[in-house]
Amino acid sequence: LVAAMRKLIIMINTILKRHTPWNEAQQHGC
Repeated sequence: LVAAMRKLIIMINTILKRHTPWNEAQQHGC
């Protein structure tokens, strides 16, 4: 379950990186 959630988060992060710059994503800190 944890692995599936982590994989989903990685996919979301990858999509967010395409729309927002890296610096903005890094500000959230995760």
